[in-house]
Amino acid sequence: MDLKASDSGELNHKEVILERVKAHEPRFENHKDLYARAKVIKQFLREYIEANPLQGQEKYAVISHSRTIATLTATGYREEDDELIDYVWFKNCEMRPYEAY
Repeated sequence: MDLKASDSGELNHKEVILERVKAHEPRFENHKDLYARAKVIKQFLREYIEANPLQGQEKYAVISHSRTIATLTATGYREEDDELIDYVWFKNCEMRPYEAY
């Protein structure tokens, strides 16, 4: 990364971020890493729901970035092309029941 400081000695943060993102094409994280993180999230959900039972018609909501939600709903990933298997891609603000934790 060959970024230059301004006359005041400070880096342009936007340039730094864009330069770092370019280094991670096509994604910042691969699906193998995301799938491993999804396992941790699912374990957290199980433990949290067990420790904090709901009453009556109450519901929990899981709100996250679309790629994380897709990974949570995936049945796995293919190592040869780093693609998720059988995932659900939610539309903006879409809500669905989720019981695969």
